[in-house]
Amino acid sequence: MINGNFSDFKDILYYGGEILFEYEKNDYFIQGWTDDGLCTMVLDNLSQTDKKGYMWEYSCSKMIDCAERFLNDPIWNGKTFLEIQADVIWKDF
Repeated sequence: MINGNFSDFKDILYYGGEILFEYEKNDYFIQGWTDDGLCTMVLDNLSQTDKKGYMWEYSCSKMIDCAERFLNDPIWNGKTFLEIQADVIWKDF
């Protein structure tokens, strides 16, 4: 991970925190929330403003499970976040 520590990234992700990052010249925003015991995590590609809805979304009973799903789902051309994280740039708001 560029401009940050991957362990810190995961810690924030496990709590559903808001994170802005760049991968292959696209800006992404991930966040999570809990509503009535249901945890939801969503990923937006901020570089594609013409798309409707989220790029990725997952809901379950624990935020850490949402985060693990995000890290292990093949979202980027068949690759997981764990596979691309060395090329991800962590950005400030």
